[in-house]
Amino acid sequence: MTQGRGVEHWHVKKEVTWGHIMTTVGVLVAGMMVFGEMDSRITVVEVTQEFAQAEQAKTVESQNKRIDASQQALEKQIDGLGDDIKDVLIKIDKLIERELNGNGNH
Repeated sequence: MTQGRGVEHWHVKKEVTWGHIMTTVGVLVAGMMVFGEMDSRITVVEVTQEFAQAEQAKTVESQNKRIDASQQALEKQIDGLGDDIKDVLIKIDKLIERELNGNGNH
């Protein structure tokens, strides 16, 4: 830098040194490595998330199937109970008729 009349003037050299080239290449390589690493990490996260969503969908589907099967079994049991109740009522009616007929004969 030269000083003239109390004002500093900047001077820029028009040369490029090997140090500048190597530094620039190093920064570019480091940047590419960082972005490459981020890309691979993002890919791993995306694949893991897709897998987790697929597993969750399978689990929900499995649970829905089990719920449907349980509901059908319960409905069958309820239908069976209705038939059993009808049978018991018929038997009670027969017993009442026997009792009434038996008391009327004596």
